[in-house]
Amino acid sequence: MFFSVEQASRINRRFIGMGNLLVRFYPSLKYDLRSAGIDADTGAYAVAALISALIWGALMYGFSYFALRTRGVDNAGIVSLGPGLFIAVVILLVQFVYPRIIGRTVADKVDRELIFALKDMYIQINSGISLFDAMCNISKSDYGHVSDEFELAVREITAGESEEKALERLAMKTKSDCFKKALWQLITAMRSGSSTAGALRSVIDVLIGYQHRMIKNYASELNFWILMFMLVAATIPTLGITLSVVLSTFGRTGITPLLFVEFVVASFVVQAVMIGFLRSRRPEVYV
Repeated sequence: MFFSVEQASRINRRFIGMGNLLVRFYPSLKYDLRSAGIDADTGAYAVAALISALIWGALMYGFSYFALRTRGVDNAGIVSLGPGLFIAVVILLVQFVYPRIIGRTVADKVDRELIFALKDMYIQINSGISLFDAMCNISKSDYGHVSDEFELAVREITAGESEEKALERLAMKTKSDCFKKALWQLITAMRSGSSTAGALRSVIDVLIGYQHRMIKNYASELNFWILMFMLVAATIPTLGITLSVVLSTFGRTGITPLLFVEFVVASFVVQAVMIGFLRSRRPEVYV
């Protein structure tokens, strides 16, 4: 953004109202900002995004106008409106979706340390430590974003909020489905008067079982993709070159060094794409 959220919040209130009007078309922005840890008013953020999008659109308009005028295109001003408006709309959409992307990234980091933090909390509660003290210890431990999330709950509880309300707000804030499930299990156990240690134990077992199923599903799926990779990496290039050599005997064109290089480059690109795809499909499990 060309303007920060703090700078946008200091402009005229009319523009803030315009930002609130934009938020109506994207109501989840409020929750995305909270999940991403961005402490900003939704109207001010929308205004900052709108101003940045307009500036990017104006820059694209100026660049297109200059390029078209140098080529002698008629009506360069009108034609340049298309690229300018397109870039402005794209930038605005990206700025609105960006907090959700950040929230999803934070959720992945939470899932990375969640099981270890829950195991630590379970051991502490099972040893007789209260839930609040266990959350304090987790917040002071080195569990990455999980410690940061519990630190927010500990601050609210210390300020006078009840444990149930603090955990409920934390569950509404996080984008991690696993962390959300664990928190709601704790809240349900506290409201029903059952053992929080038992609730944690069941959540840990469910999360471990879920990650084991992800590993098994990926292993079974990987056999098919290994077969496809072998076809693309070895079989198809070899058969393609052999077929080109055979067909060259019936025509004037033959297998040239350039054609051979093209086969190799195309095979390398397809292999790189498949490796990237397999890497993206790999489950992020930490047990």
